[in-house]
Amino acid sequence: FSTGRLLAVNDRPPQRQERQDNSNDDDDANRPVNFSWRHDFPPANTLLSGRYWAAGSTAAEASIEQGWAERYGMKLGDTVTLQMGEQQRSFTVTSIRKADWDSFRVNFFLLLNEGAVGDAPYNLITAFHLPRAQATQLAALTRDYPNISLLDIDGILQRVREVVDRVTQAVQLVMGFSLLAGLLVLLAALQATAGERRYDSAVLRTLGATRTQLRGAVLVEFGALGLLSALLAVGAAALLGSVVARQVFELTLSPPWGPLLAGGAIGVGLSMLAGWWGTRRILHTPPALALREV
Repeated sequence: FSTGRLLAVNDRPPQRQERQDNSNDDDDANRPVNFSWRHDFPPANTLLSGRYWAAGSTAAEASIEQGWAERYGMKLGDTVTLQMGEQQRSFTVTSIRKADWDSFRVNFFLLLNEGAVGDAPYNLITAFHLPRAQATQLAALTRDYPNISLLDIDGILQRVREVVDRVTQAVQLVMGFSLLAGLLVLLAALQATAGERRYDSAVLRTLGATRTQLRGAVLVEFGALGLLSALLAVGAAALLGSVVARQVFELTLSPPWGPLLAGGAIGVGLSMLAGWWGTRRILHTPPALALREV
């Protein structure tokens, strides 16, 4: 691969499509771009449109990744001009492809026809899997070849996991405080309507309702309230998580329905428990005493 600069698109300075102002941030000619060249179609890629050059071709052709094409508004037939060391060269876009960035293969936004690159300066890059038990051999490799730069992806992923775990713990803590606050609000609402509930309970018991029936009605009421709240919470969590993953991290998130549904079930149970706890004294109040207090 090589590192150069994108000088022009169709003989004009490159400009990102999502930025419409004329600020210096739009001057992508001053930004380095990594690109590579090869004669065969790269693995972990899918050809979306156009044609990939044939083996042995020397035409000045380029293949661009879908995200790069959308970023600069490129299409088939456009010309890209690159600064390659001390040279400036132009290539025609003949294919647009989609790269699988999750494959851990070496992928590039911009690929050039190997037969048209010539003597451009380059570096070598590769990816390989090394069992964890043999990781100590990397130290000897860097000592024997000090000009080699190694990136331990497993170590990077481990740090990412640690960050994600800490964020998850923080979210769980906030969720716990939210559940506690909701329970307190529910108990306060029950306390505020205790008089009305005591009167309704006395009237129903006078008409022949038993404590078991009244307790079942309370559990159904607060179970329905908890179920509605759980459905809203689970749906909002799944929707917001998917939107944030796609818009911020550019990832496709599959909502963890198991933990979400388990959390919703816990919320329903807590709602029913709070309803029973808040009305248990009301159900034990004699109807005559309750009606006398009205």
